[in-house]
Amino acid sequence: YEKASAEAAERTHKRMIRKKLAAVDAEIAEYEMKIERDAKVHDSTMKFLIDRQNEMKAKLESWTSKYKADIKEAQNKLDDLNEIRDYDKSKLDALRARKEKDEIEKKMILERQKQKAEALKLRREEEKRMFTAASKIRFYWNVFWRKEGAKASKGKGKKKKGKKK
Repeated sequence: YEKASAEAAERTHKRMIRKKLAAVDAEIAEYEMKIERDAKVHDSTMKFLIDRQNEMKAKLESWTSKYKADIKEAQNKLDDLNEIRDYDKSKLDALRARKEKDEIEKKMILERQKQKAEALKLRREEEKRMFTAASKIRFYWNVFWRKEGAKASKGKGKKKKGKKK
């Protein structure tokens, strides 16, 4: 009996070990499946991330080149606008100088016209004075000669007749 009970205990013990081993094997298989699944998930995640990284690098390069092109275009436009501004400024400065010169010339012309008008006015006044003076001189000259002429004619008629020679 003891032998049988020892054999039964041994078989029970082996069964229990087999059962535990089967449970451990099942657990190992489950873990291996989880590891395999995690490895697949990891691989697909890594593949996705690498693809996404490459996509982002391509977009970065695209945006960088677009940015550089836009900056270059904007700089060219700025340079063109600066050139136009400088040209317009020099043109404006030239026009201002010309306007200033024209205004000075206009002022000089107006001043000359005023001087000429003043000189003409003074000359006319002088001519008027001269004409008035000449008229007075003629008048007084005529008056003087009329008086002298009248005195002379009075004296001629009353002259004593002298000897004839």
